[in-house]
Amino acid sequence: MNKKIQVYVPHFFPASDSIGPAKSVLNLMIKYYSDAELVLNSSDRDLSGRLLDQSACTPESLGFNGSLNYLGKTDLFKHYFTLFFRPLENDKEYFYFNSLFSLQFTIIPLSLLLCRTFIFGQSRTKILIAPRGELYPAALLNKSLKKKFALSVMRFTLKESVNVCFHASCEEEAGQIVQQLSLIDGSRVITEIDVPDQMTQIGLTRTDRMADNRLGRLRLLYFSKILPKKNLNFLTYVFEQMDGSILETQITFSIAGPPTDSNYAQQCIGKLKSIFHEKNAPFFCLGEINSSHVSALLESHDVLLFPTLGENFGHVVFEALDHGLVVLTSKATPWNNEPPALYCLDTTDPSEWCKILQEIIQNWASSEYRRMVSESGHIICCTFNERNRCSNLFNE
Repeated sequence: MNKKIQVYVPHFFPASDSIGPAKSVLNLMIKYYSDAELVLNSSDRDLSGRLLDQSACTPESLGFNGSLNYLGKTDLFKHYFTLFFRPLENDKEYFYFNSLFSLQFTIIPLSLLLCRTFIFGQSRTKILIAPRGELYPAALLNKSLKKKFALSVMRFTLKESVNVCFHASCEEEAGQIVQQLSLIDGSRVITEIDVPDQMTQIGLTRTDRMADNRLGRLRLLYFSKILPKKNLNFLTYVFEQMDGSILETQITFSIAGPPTDSNYAQQCIGKLKSIFHEKNAPFFCLGEINSSHVSALLESHDVLLFPTLGENFGHVVFEALDHGLVVLTSKATPWNNEPPALYCLDTTDPSEWCKILQEIIQNWASSEYRRMVSESGHIICCTFNERNRCSNLFNE
């Protein structure tokens, strides 16, 4: 009989404020639905607490066979009760948690499973936990006291749990898992990236992207949640160092993404708006983007600026490259510096970012250069895809 896989993710489509984690889970489910019985459990609300339109997403429309359970508070209580008291399974059963610190969709169900195993003895249950970058130092700074307490408990309960393994998206994250959870070694850490099976290849068709550029400027984009870890504030130093004439005549800048940290977002947007308005340069704050509009957003821009302080993958980098954008990101990602499409830069040196942007501006009028960018991005995506396909997560 097929394997049974229960997946837990705090927020899933059609939520538009947690697109990265949702895409990781979706890619994983698309890969494994052919040889497993899949059930996905997620909140019936998005990160901001808004009720989701569940009819907007079905397994069929998302590309996999399985079940989607959107759980409210009452549903969660019933789910926990069923999880603990359900009959023991004879078949191999997997539980995959797409977060480490989510109370409702990791800590409580994981605790119930571990208690169940302790009370009723060993079962054929296998547990996989994907921290999704939550153990990086920059991520641990947010709500640090709660996370320190949770980690101290997890070190005690998970260290010797042989039926619990961990899913890392890169070797650096695997090292963080071993270190932060005080594991003996990395034998219980599986390093795989949930990359898409197929790419849009839109970048290869954007041969004349200047035709739809009404302003005739290089269109820059920041597209991510707005919170300290994503480091939007760094871009204020980049634009402050940029030649004023370039701001006035040659670029536009758009910010897209939910203001997860409202105070931080207000400060960053205020500074950037002031810099651009001083030079009468086009500046757009687009807010939260629905997942169905992401492709159109990327198609309408030329360069992605993503100065993150740490990513275990960075879906936005992959998608931007696939859509033919030049990507400037930090060195705190699993990506490598591969010009002319991908630059991994130091986030302590704004002048380096200015220099690369000025080089792109100088070359952008050349159709040959734009073609090279698109082809280079496509090759990077293909190479990354082939090298990092998930295949070992649910092996016996």
